Amino acid sequence: MFDAKSFIRTVYLYLFSLVGLFILVFGSIGLIKLGLTTWIFPEADNYEYGYERKPIMIDELRDEELIAGLENCEETCDLSAGEKEALSEWLADYSEWQGKAIDPKVELRRRRQRQASDNIAMIIVGLPLYLIHWGIIKKDAKKKKA
Repeated sequence: MFDAKSFIRTVYLYLFSLVGLFILVFGSIGLIKLGLTTWIFPEADNYEYGYERKPIMIDELRDEELIAGLENCEETCDLSAGEKEALSEWLADYSEWQGKAIDPKVELRRRRQRQASDNIAMIIVGLPLYLIHWGIIKKDAKKKKA
């Protein structure tokens, strides 16, 4: 005789065991990858050092000339009040960006810590999820055999 309640319970247990196992696997893979790129293949992270974000992309050779032109334009060009305000905000953002010296090693450390915390959190969630549900499945299988 088909027992719908038992069937749904079994499907639920297997499904959540599988979800827990996937979370555990992906978190472990992330930690292993982080370890490999940190200690065995440290050059794998170097591709990210090349470019720090700018408020807007400007040709490096023309930065000073263009900024001087924009500063002069703020006073002499025929701009609306909104356009003048937007231009002055952009110039302030650009000046602030130029003043910040971003250390690539600090950014790399921050990114690695973020990845480690994400992967550890996945393992902390996935391991109990898998173990609890798989334990219940094993108990049920023992009861059916007995």
